[in-house]
Amino acid sequence: ATASFDGTICVWDAKTGSCDVVKGKTHENGIVGLAILPGDTLISTALDKTVRVTQLSTLEVNDGATMQLDGSARAMSAAGETAVVVTDKRAYVIAGFAVRAQTDVPGASAVAISVDGSQVAVGFESGEVQLFAK
Repeated sequence: ATASFDGTICVWDAKTGSCDVVKGKTHENGIVGLAILPGDTLISTALDKTVRVTQLSTLEVNDGATMQLDGSARAMSAAGETAVVVTDKRAYVIAGFAVRAQTDVPGASAVAISVDGSQVAVGFESGEVQLFAK
């Protein structure tokens, strides 16, 4: 899947090279993160302060699963059924289409989650990296 600054999400067929555009309300502006999760699910986050869920089988946004953030998303990383989104103020751990945990991370600009989901690294504009563990 790819995303654009106007909020469009396109899901590509690797065999044919064709692109299908996601239907419904995606995002109002620049998308900064996409992740495909188990269970035929694509999540996206953007500068519009939201995380949205799309079912890949229907290519439709699930409006009931939209999550609000405290600021514009800066980055997202995912492993298994868990995703972590950072804004310039907070980090959000998302699982099961809900925010499961959050913590203050002022100045965050990047995030990565380990393959097993046990650790999260948050990068800051200052060049610092902070590690979090379960």
